[in-house]
Amino acid sequence: MMLAFRMWRSDPQVMLNRAYLYRLTRDAMDSVIGDSTAYLPVPEEAKLPSAEEAIQLVLAGERLEPKPGIDPENYLRVFVSFIDAPEFKTFRNDQQHAILAFFAKVKFMKEVFDKFNLNNSGQYEGMMNQMAGGMPPVTANKNPSQTMNQMKVGETGNSAMQNNKNGMKGAMAGV
Repeated sequence: MMLAFRMWRSDPQVMLNRAYLYRLTRDAMDSVIGDSTAYLPVPEEAKLPSAEEAIQLVLAGERLEPKPGIDPENYLRVFVSFIDAPEFKTFRNDQQHAILAFFAKVKFMKEVFDKFNLNNSGQYEGMMNQMAGGMPPVTANKNPSQTMNQMKVGETGNSAMQNNKNGMKGAMAGV
């Protein structure tokens, strides 16, 4: 059991999803000591329903809104598999519509989070993730034109002579 717990703690996907980590830890503790509610504080993310629970709540007629803290990728994956299943067509039209509406809201929430670089809790992730995604870093170094002498018009003596030695033709090429 402890080996499995160590593997969970080293998996970055588990560590990024606090609700999933809580559920794994709770289940592990329940199997060892019984009821773990007195020993294990519940994070805010774990108070939100899982994707499977959300499906059941929506089918039961509860008006459910996706909230920051859920894992939108997991929700979308579970909802797509549920919608693609043949059993989905057996539900009433209002239930199907409610599932599809909730799915659209979760999809929109994920798009907003991705566009504005927010984590699952709706907090700004910062520039580090954007730079890792291929955006050029912003530097506070000197402009390259400030570090290299590339004077052409009205060159002074030393720069003109150096440019002439380097084979460049400038305003004082004959010097």
